[in-house]
Amino acid sequence: MADYTVHEEKVYLNSSTITKQQALYDSLVSRRDELLDLLDLFSKDSQRTEFHESQRKNVINDFNPEIKEAKRLLMNSKRRFEYNFNRC
Repeated sequence: MADYTVHEEKVYLNSSTITKQQALYDSLVSRRDELLDLLDLFSKDSQRTEFHESQRKNVINDFNPEIKEAKRLLMNSKRRFEYNFNRC
């Protein structure tokens, strides 16, 4: 049985955490962008520009806090990974 140091174990755990967090972040960004693209598509040649602008703001306000938090967690995980990797 191989004995790993604490830092080596943390590198392994952080790498899987980074992968999961990156997937979550990418998913949130792509969903937001897809919704904004759809709103832009339906707002072309539309008489209800105020409605479409308010919907656009709602989508941005709904997704941006989640995206910001996911990005913060991802960056922290990357920092932890680098710290532990350098300690190996």
